[in-house]
Amino acid sequence: MFLILALSQLICIFERPYYEFSFPDIPYRQFGSLSASIWYVVITMASVGYGDEIATTPVGRFLALCAILIGVVMLSTMVALISNLLKLNEQQALASNKVKDQLACAKAI
Repeated sequence: MFLILALSQLICIFERPYYEFSFPDIPYRQFGSLSASIWYVVITMASVGYGDEIATTPVGRFLALCAILIGVVMLSTMVALISNLLKLNEQQALASNKVKDQLACAKAI
């Protein structure tokens, strides 16, 4: 949570409009508030990237890159932790194998 707030504040500071910028036929939205910056950082960290807000300054793009990398590490760590929790320990694996063997013997009869 601290990383999200810190990156959001930095992006809000460095993406203040120094000049007007817009893509053809796509209105550009400024990072005018902290809530818009928090939304941008959370969506960027989740690897969704809607494209409704984009960083245009070099520092803003670097911070967006940091948010992407931190988000990838956080998501992969979460997946590794969950898969580790779902992994059977030795006793559970032995019990599971014993039940499978008993079922195979019962089907053979």
